[in-house]
Amino acid sequence: MNKQLSKYFPWLSGLIAALVAFFALSYFSLSSWSTIRESIIEEKSQVASRIANHIEQSIAEKSYLAKSLASYVRFNPQINQDAFRDFAKEVYAMAEREVLSVQLVKDSFITYNFPESPNKETEGVNIMELEEDRELVEKAIENKEPMVIGPRVLIQQVQGMVYRVPIFLPDSNSQEENFWGFSSIVMDLEQIVDRTILDSIQEFALWSQNQSMTHKGYFYGDSNSINENSIVETINLPTDTWKFYLSYDQDVAEIDKMKQIVRIIIIIISLLFGFVIFQLHQSYTKVIELNRILKGKNRRISTQLEEKAVLIKEIHHRIKNHFQLISSLNNVLYAHEGNEEVKKVVEDVNQRLTSLAQAYDQISDKEDGKNNLRVYISELVNNLLIGVKPKIDVEMKIDDIELYIKRTVYIGVVINELITNSLKHAFKNQNDRRVRIYIKSKEKHYELVYLDNGSGLPEDIFEKHANSTGVQLIQMFSAQLGGKVKQITKNEMSGFEIQFPMV
Repeated sequence: MNKQLSKYFPWLSGLIAALVAFFALSYFSLSSWSTIRESIIEEKSQVASRIANHIEQSIAEKSYLAKSLASYVRFNPQINQDAFRDFAKEVYAMAEREVLSVQLVKDSFITYNFPESPNKETEGVNIMELEEDRELVEKAIENKEPMVIGPRVLIQQVQGMVYRVPIFLPDSNSQEENFWGFSSIVMDLEQIVDRTILDSIQEFALWSQNQSMTHKGYFYGDSNSINENSIVETINLPTDTWKFYLSYDQDVAEIDKMKQIVRIIIIIISLLFGFVIFQLHQSYTKVIELNRILKGKNRRISTQLEEKAVLIKEIHHRIKNHFQLISSLNNVLYAHEGNEEVKKVVEDVNQRLTSLAQAYDQISDKEDGKNNLRVYISELVNNLLIGVKPKIDVEMKIDDIELYIKRTVYIGVVINELITNSLKHAFKNQNDRRVRIYIKSKEKHYELVYLDNGSGLPEDIFEKHANSTGVQLIQMFSAQLGGKVKQITKNEMSGFEIQFPMV
């Protein structure tokens, strides 16, 4: 029964994991969306405030120019085209690019324009006949106060606004003032807004709170921007109040779109997480079973390794016994042999056998099969020179090199033969006896140099003494190392140089 239930555990654990992941990710994503929305509203508020302030400031600056023109007319009521052009040119230059024209309205007719050519269609227009503006014009004359017309499409077919200042001149026959006309500044709202608004902002609206009551269409922008997802800024003008709406509907739409995408991603991640847990649960059961099998195999392997170690120790022990047996037989042969030449050969063989046995003792206990060449050669040389008189000055410079047993033994045999050769042939009746052994690691090979200060080597030793046992052994084991041996002389010392590859 338990086994039947256990097969459903992976499915159950995967389902629970998927649900936990879904609710956790959903919770964190909801908090993130709230933060993003607040950030967008804050950013839009800053942009809307900056735009509204710029529009208000720009109109205020331009209204001052209209008042200056009105003052000029009061002092020069007989103003003509040339006088107007000269004064208006200065006013236009001060206003920069946001001004469409500087106008002078005499009675109710637009009499003068600057610049003239782009505004020809406005000259002679009776502003009292402009139905959408008549109520505002009459109110401005009646109250003797400036008027703001706009935002709307002007006669020049440009989205803009007009700031008019009424001009009254004193009547010489009475204390009353007579209406003369208007000084006007016509502004391009598109340029005013474009100087502040970003290209990426498309959803905005600008409308006159007061003038909208007349239903004359004083509006600029996108009417869809006036909704609950809009930032509203107030622009205070001399005789009007404008409202600037900056919508973040597009940003909300983008957020909703991203929400859908993230929701899909969360579902996919949750399903993947559940699937992973399901797989892990299944794998866990398999791993437990495999661990059980592996432990059994490991126990068998450990037993086999122990048996192998015992066998190797037994082999090493037998090899050492064979060395001792051969050495003992040689000693018996040496003791009963009467021929001196045979005894000499037996003595040489026994010496080489002793060297090999000593080398084998040093390296046979290594578990990894590798040996430090510096330690091995040092011990080998010391064993060979025990009891040698007079004492030999030996200098060894050997790099930290690790080699396997086979190559180590080959190098040991070569060193043994070289030292034996020095003792037998090089040092004759000589108290100052020096030997130099250098083994260096090069880029792709090793270099073994052996030198002594003895009587020197005969020329072409490998040809003239090719039958010598020592020479044959040196050549044979150098070849076994895959190297080349040559005869050298250096610093008044003679010897051999062997170069053999690292592998």
